[in-house]
Parts: sequence; structure tokens; C-alpha cells
Amino acid sequence: MLLNADFLRLKMKGQKVVLTNGGSIDFMSDSLTSGRRFRTFNVIDDFNREILAIEIDTSLPSSRVVRTLLRLFETYGKPNTIRMECKACPRV
Repeated sequence: MLLNADFLRLKMKGQKVVLTNGGSIDFMSDSLTSGRRFRTFNVIDDFNREILAIEIDTSLPSSRVVRTLLRLFETYGKPNTIRMECKACPRV
């Protein structure tokens, strides 16, 4: 699953919810029974466990990830932090 992060919903402005404290993003991959691989890019509001976005494709270029994040910033506001676990990075 994703990380320990909180999207705190502090105030409502009309229909727009403002997220101010941060969030979690994660990349996952799997394969179909045919062997074809696919990837997912997930963004979750951990405060209320709402999934804000899931992008699924055989390839997820950085431009698509940026476009997804910008769309979420327009909808929910820009968070102070975005956290992501780097499983491939060695712990120091």
C-alpha cells in the first residue's frame, strides 16, 4: 500500500476542498494472465482513505504523471508535501 501521510481537509470553499498537509503517491506494477505487464500510478488521501487518482497503462511517462498531479492540484489545491516510498533506494 501507500505511505503514512495525511491529507488534512481544513476548509471548504464552495465545492472545492483544500488539501494542505501532504499526500501519498505510489507506483505499482503487475501482469495480466497473458503475461502483459502494466503499471499504476496511485494518489490517495490517507486522512479519509479516498483514492484521488489511479492512472493505469503499459507505460507511464513522466509527462502523464505531471499532468495527473496538476489536475489534482486544480481540483484539491496544492499540498505542502507529497511523500513517496522508494523501495529501490538503500536505507542509510
